[in-house]
Amino acid sequence: HRARFWLDAARLRQERGDVELAIERYRHVLEAEPDSASAFNELSEILLERAELEPLADLLEFRIGQTSDRNEIFELSLRLADVLVDTAQSEAARRHVEQALEISPDDSRALRAHAGLCLDLDDFRAAEGSLVRLRTLLPEGAERRAVLRSLGDLYQGRLGSLEKAMDAYEAILAETPDDHVVARRLVSVFS
Repeated sequence: HRARFWLDAARLRQERGDVELAIERYRHVLEAEPDSASAFNELSEILLERAELEPLADLLEFRIGQTSDRNEIFELSLRLADVLVDTAQSEAARRHVEQALEISPDDSRALRAHAGLCLDLDDFRAAEGSLVRLRTLLPEGAERRAVLRSLGDLYQGRLGSLEKAMDAYEAILAETPDDHVVARRLVSVFS
């Protein structure tokens, strides 16, 4: 009953514009009932709106520790990774994306996030692995071509795998033969 009282008090404070007190009340709810989805959701929204990213990261980490629902852990891990990127904690963000990939290794959002983080961290082989996996999962289209373009650029500019760069650029041209930018990139591989 105490948690319900704190939750009602938090909502009332929030409605009246006393956000600081609302935050305090939501925290009381989570102390009394750590698995309260309502308190977690409402508090995380407040912290996000106020751009209080470090407390939001702590709250997301706390929630991950409170749940055994793999789908929720997956979503929370990706959300936490986004927050950590925004607070310049790329290595920690990568760990949480990798946690999400352990749950769902074929998720395109997680693979995209992992590739981006690995590129930012200059781990080009890990980025390649995520991009290759993503390429195999995506149907033909603009999104797949963007992945192929990233692979081509990675092979050409970072990994020195010119044959693989040519293969990636040629795969794009097979779908869109009039892509002059990619045609120029392919020519530059030969130079």
